[in-house]
Amino acid sequence: MISSKDREALIYLRKDARMTLSKLSRATKTPVSTLFNRIKKQEENFVKKFTVLLDYRKIGYLARAYVVMKVHRKDKEELRLFLHRHKNVNSLYKVNHDYDFLTDVVFKDYVELDGFLEELQNDFAVKIG
Repeated sequence: MISSKDREALIYLRKDARMTLSKLSRATKTPVSTLFNRIKKQEENFVKKFTVLLDYRKIGYLARAYVVMKVHRKDKEELRLFLHRHKNVNSLYKVNHDYDFLTDVVFKDYVELDGFLEELQNDFAVKIG
């Protein structure tokens, strides 16, 4: 279980992971040394990684889509690996019920996005929702 102080610090760090310890200390009214120790412990226990959120439009990726898909059972693992390795797949999730995967994809334009969807249908016989 996570303490309320740790939760509070994580809320601030989720908004700005580069926040200095002194700023975080002022915001949470917790000593810097205590924060340092708590954050180190959190990194060891449950913080998976620090990452960056991109504004894809500003770097030229103007087409973004969430795509749900269903594939034949025999092709599911091959499709999962393909999606996992694809440079335009931002996130990949396994889903239940009528579909197998949900992907968050980004492309420079809708022509590239359509080409990707066509490739999925041709190479994996994917049903796209």
